[in-house]
Amino acid sequence: ANWKNRQHAWAEKEDVLQQTQALQRSSGIASVFLLTDADEHEKSFFSTHIPQLHIANAADSGLSEAMIAVVDQAVAAEATRFLGNFWSTFSWAIIEERSKR
Repeated sequence: ANWKNRQHAWAEKEDVLQQTQALQRSSGIASVFLLTDADEHEKSFFSTHIPQLHIANAADSGLSEAMIAVVDQAVAAEATRFLGNFWSTFSWAIIEERSKR
């Protein structure tokens, strides 16, 4: 799932949670990798509600913001399922990559 809260305020965390849980139920996905720039309070919200949640701690990686975006895009492009934001150019770039598979 892609939730870049600092860039776009359109998606509320409750909506992202609901969509993620619905996708988990409908497709049997157990593990979720969340691409986010959320603060610790928001990350805790997701961790509480989604078992098997993996959140990359990009701040500790030593990578630039641009490099983190490239890694996030590559991971999302290869994921079994992807939840993105309709208005996000980042999500559309991932969708484009996924369509090439």
